[in-house]
Amino acid sequence: MGHRGLWSGTVVWDVAVIGGSVTGSAMALELAARGLRVVVLEADHFPREKPCGEGLAPSGAAWLEKHRLLGRLAAEGIHAFPAIAFHHRGRTATGAFPGGGRGVAVRRWVLDRVLAEETVRRGVERVEGAAVTGVSRQDGGWELVAGEQRWQARFVVGADGTHGASQRLLGLRGSRSGHPRFGVRQHFRLARPSADGLVHVHFMDGWDLYVTPLPHNELNVAALLPRSMMAPLGGHLGQGFTRLLTECEPLRGLLAGATPVSTPLAWGPLETAATGCTTDGAVLVGDAAGSADALTGQGMSVALSTAGAAADCVARCLADPAGAEHALRAYAAFRRRRVRDLRRLSHLLLWSVDRPWVLRLVMRALEAQPVVFTRLMAVNDGMAPLRTTVLRSAPRMVWGVAAPR
Repeated sequence: MGHRGLWSGTVVWDVAVIGGSVTGSAMALELAARGLRVVVLEADHFPREKPCGEGLAPSGAAWLEKHRLLGRLAAEGIHAFPAIAFHHRGRTATGAFPGGGRGVAVRRWVLDRVLAEETVRRGVERVEGAAVTGVSRQDGGWELVAGEQRWQARFVVGADGTHGASQRLLGLRGSRSGHPRFGVRQHFRLARPSADGLVHVHFMDGWDLYVTPLPHNELNVAALLPRSMMAPLGGHLGQGFTRLLTECEPLRGLLAGATPVSTPLAWGPLETAATGCTTDGAVLVGDAAGSADALTGQGMSVALSTAGAAADCVARCLADPAGAEHALRAYAAFRRRRVRDLRRLSHLLLWSVDRPWVLRLVMRALEAQPVVFTRLMAVNDGMAPLRTTVLRSAPRMVWGVAAPR
């Protein structure tokens, strides 16, 4: 429960979190663990479907394990996978997670529900159907408005995703990518189990197809498309998506006899930016602070693995207002380091995808040198710097391209 003060006769929360999905719930749990009174304001009503790749890298799985949530999710149904396989024009390169780590795939609505239930269990106030439309500074704190309701808080966290309102409301709205891409996803129940249980990425001509195995013999199939391919789908998303899937021969065989268990959902643009992730009395976390292209598959894992640092920043700001500026700068620097190489890696891969001759060379090298693929997986999960990894791996990449087959 909040406490009274600052505003006479009103309940004042230490922190108001805008957005109650994966990022918002993770932030609420981290903040509550630091003894703060938290209210989560979520525009939707749970459970609900949300377009998502539904894969978590080892760093995301580690966060769930740390907070004793992985076991609860396993009881609901998860799929652990040790590697990711890239495919392009007859070549296959497989990259294992470093150190024998495993990623986890779980239906998004299940993950949302388990996290939301845990926030309530730990004393967080959750309000669903509360789409925040206004925030304003009031006597050293904040007032947040959703419809006819108002909340007061000492600090605000924006955690409402790529296209949420918090960027704009806090004056941190950034630019969009000059070459936007969009995603479409649908779930299928297979007639027979998939062969290896890996996540498979098929690089097509100008677009990508992601196949993520899920519990109960289901698959999440997601296509990432440029605007030029997305626009013609228009009001025929289902038919257009089905037609796209038939262009991938391995997937055609896998989906033979499969049953659709969800309707196609689209989202995008995929890559966004904010002008910053902090302002006086507020921070942005997860995709609300800017998102890389979804081809890296790191959205949820970055949100989970950076929630602790964001919560530390908030706690320090509230405990020592005189040191708040330093705490905000430290969080901004931490997040910048965490996502910088991820963005660079995604841009390099997109650059290669747009140049098939480059992609052929990359695939040839990764196929011949799987250790390089594993090193890049470490970069992708924030475990190694990109520059050092590229310099260290350059001889192997050259040998992988030049070696006779």
